[in-house]
Amino acid sequence: MPLALRYSTTVTGKACIEVGSQCESEEFPTRAQEVVDHFQMVVEEKIDGFDERFWIVRKDHNTFCISWDVWLSVVSIMAWESTPESAIIGLKDGA
Repeated sequence: MPLALRYSTTVTGKACIEVGSQCESEEFPTRAQEVVDHFQMVVEEKIDGFDERFWIVRKDHNTFCISWDVWLSVVSIMAWESTPESAIIGLKDGA
């Protein structure tokens, strides 16, 4: 089943891709793995907390963060560290 992807922005104005509809914390690993498989990414690190969960992943030379937090309850993908925000557009358009 194809992923429902849509461009969005974080509360700080950073470009991101929202994946599917809202989900609960326990659904995050499954949804994050679907993202990894869909974009053929490599998981570098998994961080799990009470109110925030995120995976640091790599695709080609870009690093992204797949995240979930209690405030939005949606899985999102954003550029991480030195990866330019334009990589988000390239990620979705290249999928």
